[in-house]
This record gives sequence, structure tokens and C-alpha cells, in this order.
Amino acid sequence: MNLVDLLKNQMAGEVTKQLGGMLGTSEADTGNLLKASLPAILAGLGSVASKKDGADKLAQAIGGIDPGMLGNLGKMLGGADAKKGGDLLSGLLGNNMLTSLLPLLAKFVKLDSSLITKALGLIAPLVLSSIGSAFKGQKIDGSGISRLFSEQKGNIASAIPAGLSLASLPGLESLGDVGKMASQAVNQAGRTAGKAAQEASGGLGKLLLPLLALAAIIGGIIWFMNNGAKKVEDAAKGAAKGAVKAGEKVVAGATEAAKEVVTAGEKAVAGATAAAKDMIGEISVPGFSDLQKGFSGMFDSVGPKLQGIKDAASAEAALPDLESAITGLDGMVKTLGGMPDVAKSAVSTMVKGQLDKLAPVIDGILGMPGMGEKVVSVLNSLKDKLSGLVLK
Repeated sequence: MNLVDLLKNQMAGEVTKQLGGMLGTSEADTGNLLKASLPAILAGLGSVASKKDGADKLAQAIGGIDPGMLGNLGKMLGGADAKKGGDLLSGLLGNNMLTSLLPLLAKFVKLDSSLITKALGLIAPLVLSSIGSAFKGQKIDGSGISRLFSEQKGNIASAIPAGLSLASLPGLESLGDVGKMASQAVNQAGRTAGKAAQEASGGLGKLLLPLLALAAIIGGIIWFMNNGAKKVEDAAKGAAKGAVKAGEKVVAGATEAAKEVVTAGEKAVAGATAAAKDMIGEISVPGFSDLQKGFSGMFDSVGPKLQGIKDAASAEAALPDLESAITGLDGMVKTLGGMPDVAKSAVSTMVKGQLDKLAPVIDGILGMPGMGEKVVSVLNSLKDKLSGLVLK
């Protein structure tokens, strides 16, 4: 079970529209608000639940909800009182954490702090209701609450959207530590893999580069979907060690060693996928595999086309294909917009690696004499759209 997904599913559709109507916010603003505030509230409650008295207090608050209302968020929201909900949340999180959280959310969703205060007051009882519904009729006590949040720590951390850092909040400093540790380890694995592939000779390097890059991406996906800091560290270190070993064999340059590297890489990818499933169950992102192939195909097409531009005439000749690539890219971006953060992060990693290579080529073309206005517009559009996919 994923507590964040459970809450998002219960809040979807009419409940979200109902909340937007009560707040006077657009559908887009309401969606962004929920995307940020739900994992933020859960992270705060998780910090509270890590202490026995906090877990007991949280269990008592959930126990005060009418059992018949658990999970029925639409009905509960209809009778919600923002002031009472705000007081309830403040009593659980502590005024210090809640006061620090408000400006972070307001800045992230670009809404007034007073509106965020009202929203959290309306959302808080719904979050408690969803937590209660996760027990499915079982007794809700402090030990059960503590166990639930311990199991859900990874899911909550991975649901916090990019650009919203909660590490500065009292009691949530560990969120920043986990993200930093995994990011550094996975980035090191990617750098090592890239260096090893570049040192390999000719066709072998070209063969290994996408394979090793894929292993690094899977390492990142494992981090976003796992259930704890220990697994984060083990997965990331494993990816780094695998990349180093592969690099050593590549540098050796022997044909048999090269075959072993490819085989080891294939096994690493399969192993990483299996490890991910083991940690997160059978959770998958429908359509992501096809989307990943679409991006790879686009780069395979656009790269040589840009490399072939030597003057204004060849640039004009390449325009139809480049415009077609942008059209395809727009469709893939739209598809990606409906996928969870883990898919967006994987695409960001993929695109950044390609953009680092393509951006200098595009800039070089733009600096050539005689480039027409349409060529300049198309190239800038391609570069901007790719840059927009890279998470900051």
C-alpha cells in the first residue's frame, strides 16, 4: 500500500473540484496545491509519529473521527471547518512546524499564505480520515500509527515535488539528508559510467554508453520508489560499484572482457529492475516504456540531423525533420505530464545527458552566418523544450 497514492485517489475528481470551489482556486492551482501539501502534511505527521507520545496523540485524533466518515472525503469536506481543521493540525504538528511550512507552500504554489492556511485547515481532517481508512477496520493505536509511517517514509519522501524542500522545517531535516545522499551516489555512478564508456574504443564505447546510462537511470528510479534511507544507500552504492567494475573492464580493452561487460550490464539492468519490484511491489508506470523509446528515437534522429548542418542551405533542408521532431516532442511532453514524479525524474536524467551534447551544436549552428529567422526560431524552440524537461 502507498499512503500518498491512497490519499491522492480519494481526493481526485469531485473532491478536488469541491475543494477548489471552497477556496476559489482554479483546477490547476488546486491540483498543484494538493500535490505539494498532501506529502508535506504526511511528512510532518510522520515526524510526529516517530515519537511514542506523538503517535498516541495522532491515533487519538484519528479515533475521534466518526468511523462512518473514514475515507468518505467528499461528505467530510462538505461539513469541514477550516478554523477547527487548522487548530487540529497545529496541535499535532506544533505551531513552529506549521508556521514554517506555510510560506514554503505559498511560494511553491504561488498562492497567498492566507489561502494556504485555509486550505490546510480543510485538508487536515481529510488526511487523518485517509490514514484511518488504511487500517481497514483494525484497531488504531500509537504502535500501529508508528509502524505505518515507518513503512511509508520512502513513499512520502518521493512524493514531495521537485523544488519544494522541507529539510529546513523543524523535525524534517532528515528528508534533505536522504535526498542528498541518494542524489550524490547516483550522480557518481552516472559520471563513472560515462567516463568508462568514453575511454572505450570506437563501437564498443557507443554500445556501452546507453547501457550504462540506463543502469544509472534505474538507480535513480529505485531511490524515488524505495521504502527507506538504508535501501537508498545500498541501491545507489551498488550502482556506483557496478559502473566502476564495468569501467575497469572496458579500459582493459580485451574482446572477451568487452563481452563480459555487456553481459554484466544486461544482468545489472535486470537485477536493478527486479530489486525495484522487490522494494515497491508490482507498482509500474503505464506507458513509460513506450515514452522512453519515443525520446530515444527522437534523439537518434535529431542528433545526426543537427550534426549535418554546415551552412544556411543545409539548415533549411533540415527544417522539416526538426519541426516534425518538435511536434513529436510536444506529444511526449503532454503524455509525461500525466505521469508520476518518478517518470519525470527518469526522463529528466535522460534528456539532460543528451542536451549537454546537443546544446553546443545548436549554439554553433545559430552562430553561423546567414541563418534565416525560421531556422533560428525552430532551433531555439527545440532547445527550450528540451531544457524545460530537465528538473531543477
